[in-house]
Amino acid sequence: MLQIFTVHQQLQYFRTFRNKGVLIFCFFIFTLLLRAEETPSAIPESFAQAAMPTFNATDKDTSQKEQPSSELENVVVVGYGKVSKKDLTGNTVSISSKDLQRGSFASPEQMLNGKVAGLQITPGGGSPGAGATIRIRGGASLNASNTPLIVIDDVPVSNDGISGVSNPLSMINPNDIETFTILKDASATAIYGSRASNGVIIITTKKGKDVGGGGNRFLVDFLSTQSFVAKTKSNFYLNANEYQTFINGKGSDAQKSLLGTANTDWQDAVLRNAFSTDNNLSLTGKAFNTLIRVSLGAFYQDGILIRDNFQRYSAGINASRKFLHDALKIDVNTKFVYGKSFFANQSAIGNSLRFDPTQSILDPKSPYGGYYEWTNIGNLVGATLNPLGVLNQEKNIANSYRTLNNIQLDYKVPFVSGLRLNLNAGIDFSLGNGTQNTPYYAASNYATYGYSSSYTGNSLTRLFDVYLNYVKEITAIKSKIDVTAGHSYQKFDRNNQASIGYNQKEPPTEIFRGLADSTELALLSFFGRLNYTVLGRYLLTLTLRADGSSRFAPDKRWGLFPSAALAWKLHEEKWMQQQSIFNVMKLRLSYGITGQQDINSFYPYVNAYQKGSDNTRYVLGGVPTTIQRPVAYDPNIQWEETATANAGLDIEINKGQFVFALDVYQKNTNNLLAEIDVPAGSNLSNRVSTNIGTMRNRGVELFVNAVILKTQNLKYSANFNMTYNQSEIVSLSRVASTSAVGNKVGGIAGGKGNTIQVHTAGYTPFSFYVQQQVYDKSGKPIEGVYVDRNGDGIVDDKDLYRTHSPMPKFLLGLSNSLEYENWSASFTLRANFGNYVYNNARSATSMQDISYDNRSLNNLNKEILNTGFKAPQLLSDYFLENASFLRMDNISVGYNFGNTLYKKVQMRLGATIQNVFVITKYSGADPEIFNGIDNNLYPRPTTYSVQLSLNF
Repeated sequence: MLQIFTVHQQLQYFRTFRNKGVLIFCFFIFTLLLRAEETPSAIPESFAQAAMPTFNATDKDTSQKEQPSSELENVVVVGYGKVSKKDLTGNTVSISSKDLQRGSFASPEQMLNGKVAGLQITPGGGSPGAGATIRIRGGASLNASNTPLIVIDDVPVSNDGISGVSNPLSMINPNDIETFTILKDASATAIYGSRASNGVIIITTKKGKDVGGGGNRFLVDFLSTQSFVAKTKSNFYLNANEYQTFINGKGSDAQKSLLGTANTDWQDAVLRNAFSTDNNLSLTGKAFNTLIRVSLGAFYQDGILIRDNFQRYSAGINASRKFLHDALKIDVNTKFVYGKSFFANQSAIGNSLRFDPTQSILDPKSPYGGYYEWTNIGNLVGATLNPLGVLNQEKNIANSYRTLNNIQLDYKVPFVSGLRLNLNAGIDFSLGNGTQNTPYYAASNYATYGYSSSYTGNSLTRLFDVYLNYVKEITAIKSKIDVTAGHSYQKFDRNNQASIGYNQKEPPTEIFRGLADSTELALLSFFGRLNYTVLGRYLLTLTLRADGSSRFAPDKRWGLFPSAALAWKLHEEKWMQQQSIFNVMKLRLSYGITGQQDINSFYPYVNAYQKGSDNTRYVLGGVPTTIQRPVAYDPNIQWEETATANAGLDIEINKGQFVFALDVYQKNTNNLLAEIDVPAGSNLSNRVSTNIGTMRNRGVELFVNAVILKTQNLKYSANFNMTYNQSEIVSLSRVASTSAVGNKVGGIAGGKGNTIQVHTAGYTPFSFYVQQQVYDKSGKPIEGVYVDRNGDGIVDDKDLYRTHSPMPKFLLGLSNSLEYENWSASFTLRANFGNYVYNNARSATSMQDISYDNRSLNNLNKEILNTGFKAPQLLSDYFLENASFLRMDNISVGYNFGNTLYKKVQMRLGATIQNVFVITKYSGADPEIFNGIDNNLYPRPTTYSVQLSLNF
């Protein structure tokens, strides 16, 4: 407690800045509201003229907004402001809602897949609301977070999870999103400093608009998506007949005696075809001089694994109003989401593949709830459990609530032309609770008399930003200066509590163990940015951000993160004015440094203690007492820093008919935040967070958008993007060594403590670490025979070698859209090349050693028919496969009926297929596995959807 209290003291000065900021904020609102009540005649005309702001095109009413003359004239959101695409110096990509993937989505990030060069989104599986792994340019760290910063309506949100939810982004309604903006290079991201080493994704939600016809008029939008979700089965395992034939032909007498007489398809028993529905209603308009949008959403999705279910109910209000003769603009955003999840036990998926198909599902004599289980003299053996028993005998329900709110004031300061003051205060609060129960008679917890647990957790994020922006045209030298300077404070508080007990048949006493965990983190920042334009064609951007994090000791707490960028608009040069091909040609160069502090530990520099295992106790005064053991810590732990260099070229032909962007980049990460092993016998926790090593990412990105054909009734356009990325660990220790193995990672099934990957200097992160298989003349692998790579005459761990990686070398995305009169159609293709997957599903189930002490049987992967392995060969590179693939994510077609029902209602019908097909040489169920280890993956279903859209 003394150590934690010290952390509270060290956070105090963060609170001091925060409290002062809140007081200033409240006072500012109060004074402005007083002035807002003044009559127009009370404001001098000169003041009113000076106070009239010049808003960007996106701030105008819809009825007045003019279409941009070219693609690069659009205004995009960047950190703490907006800028025209043609004036960008950094690598920034904006995707509007109309260009996103269509279909049924539980989480918004899935709509971006295949749309942006350098952005890799790997689904975590097919479970309802499942999260995805998001990477921009391959990530920048080993053990710290590689997830990009997510900013929702100018509120940076935490990457930490929400209690009761498998994916925190699933608590955002995708139908409320207007645009995604992805910031990739240091010039674009540096304004976010320590939050932006892995890039930034800015989500802007839909706002109120003036629909015309005077005030107090609203446009009503209704969108309903009904989906059929088709189950996906694996055909890589023996059916009952094949299994009986194999055991009777090659099994032992003990194994033959265990065969049953049933013909059970265990996958059919646990998987199902499912249904999903997504309904959204919104009202957009203007009332009482206020632009308003109100939205309601209801999402329901069953998983293809029985009993798996996710529900989301959302409500949102966006309001915007101008005061003081439009000098002051106030935006209010509030969102509330309720989620309910029924988590089915996903171990049933793997069990359904491994359980003996000759056994029946039920057994009337079974004491385990009537389900057949492997027993010996009435007792369970350590075998695969009945998949249906695992599912039906566990009840795991969670409820989660999230509200995301912010109020933003943008004020044109009087008497100083071009000066704006922006204040933004936000709160992100989530609350989750859940229960998990397994009865005492369930085989999964029979030895412990069942299982009962409950938990609750909440997280609160508070944000206060204030910045000044000054824009000045210097006509004498044909220049423009745009300066932003500000302060940001963000505080993260998390509290979790849990209780664990037992469901005994006749418990003499009920044993509960209470668990609690509370953490807090504060970030304090000062930032500035200068955009300087000379002669309308030479652009300079300088950014500086100072960040303080409570994760580090006072003398290591602050980091300074600068960046600089140059851009040259070649098309504005006189020697380019005579040509008519290129209407935009711009060169970009940038270099900058961003920071990283997002690691698992909140107090990595503090000398603290944690509760030891319940099995480790001392008897003190005759009472068994659980000991407290010291936590390993590094008092000198500091910022991880990533330096990024970027060179880019933007080209536009015929005002957007053809758009081309090429970027080349290199990221060098120093002082890697890593977890390393603590020396044995030190009486400390096993691992410690510290700074050690460097890593490098190099890559090329290409983006092409083309309107291939355009007539009065027909438009056909295509979007293509390509990414090449290569990651390498440059060093992983403070002392250079050519013989160090590195840090072994990537645990696999089939034994205890086995790993299949390694981090080693000079190699790609997560490189596979395997034995080189030897084959006979027919190409069949020889069991237990591997290459003696070091030539010492012995085949052992010294002959393991590093090869390949789960990280793809190339990412490709292709989207096509066709519009003909009232018809529209589109599709999205994605491809990964150079990614490898270790097929753990094969390696752990393709050998004859399938019984548990000759008292049970497990099913076999059909690979056993090729290899004939009798014992596990887990480290053989035979099970390492090229998992390159081409996937069609989405096909969509729609018809716009136009005005119906007395010309008052616009109607559109659409149909979509998601996860259409995958072309790959990979032998497993799905080649797209982020960590490169295929074991118990939740099958990704094919989804068929119909959509009805009504506007009136």
